[in-house]
Amino acid sequence: MSTELSPAVTRSAEPAPTAVRLLTALAEHRSLMLGVTAAVIAYALIVGPLPPTVQLVILAAAVAIVGLPHGALDHLVARQLFAPVLGRRWWVIFGLLYLGLAGTMASIWLAFPLAALVIFLVLSAFHFGWDDPLWVRRSSGFWDAVEHACAGAIPIVLPTWLHAAEVTVIFGWLMPAARPLDSGVVGAIAACVASVVLPVAGLRFFRLVFGRPAAPAAAAELAAIVLLHIVAPPLIAFLTYFCGWHSIRHALELADDLEPGRLGSGLRRFAREAAPMTLTTVAAALAAAAALGLTDIQLDSLLASIIFVGLSVLTVPHMAMMALARASLPDTD
Repeated sequence: MSTELSPAVTRSAEPAPTAVRLLTALAEHRSLMLGVTAAVIAYALIVGPLPPTVQLVILAAAVAIVGLPHGALDHLVARQLFAPVLGRRWWVIFGLLYLGLAGTMASIWLAFPLAALVIFLVLSAFHFGWDDPLWVRRSSGFWDAVEHACAGAIPIVLPTWLHAAEVTVIFGWLMPAARPLDSGVVGAIAACVASVVLPVAGLRFFRLVFGRPAAPAAAAELAAIVLLHIVAPPLIAFLTYFCGWHSIRHALELADDLEPGRLGSGLRRFAREAAPMTLTTVAAALAAAAALGLTDIQLDSLLASIIFVGLSVLTVPHMAMMALARASLPDTD
């Protein structure tokens, strides 16, 4: 049985006729996540935030169980891309590329933590913008790129602007040895970016509601994600978006790529294929946590560093593989 991923992994512009079952699953996932997001928003409004350490522990568990597996099939993408050219030694180039990019990002965190933070935030926005929102039309042109970038920036910009004090504390956890950031400056920078992001998102919402054809479910998704990042504490908003919306959606797509039209079998194969890389990453994270625990680092800073620095180190090679996969597709415009 082949373990290659189909070109659908790159989110092609037009869904194939055989993707009806996947589209149904994605629609069901959207409906479920609209309910989950509404519950998170209600909890935040009525009960208030959990203690930061509790939020970080829950986030760490969710990232390990749901977040990491969605990026743990990059080796299958690499084999599909590299094996026809490099033969059986494809994994050498893949390993060098993957570990080299991850190591470069880790080195930047050690030497220039503020620059690493900025790189991580920008790359995350692009990653979310290009690989996530189903409500962005896959058309070519400058405006399409603007909508992609603004869509991906929503989970980054809104909490940084509206919860600047909390987010600045989180940033400080990631850079314990660096000069403390000023929450006023952080909030002001985010507000400037939001002045571009929000009008574009508002225009997209208008087009989804009143366009022809209208897409009310997609409009509801956009509104829910915006409201989530306005109301919920930043860590909980990130957990809901990254693990609930982004990671599960990507996992459904990968499962369909592994077993087209057989989503149940695809999800089981996805779990098997993702397990080795996921468990290796979790083991590495635990080893890093043990090493950091020998220092005088605070628990919140340790947990935040393991989660976000770890994700940034993995995001760089993951984005590179997705970009190579998209570039390998013929131009459909």
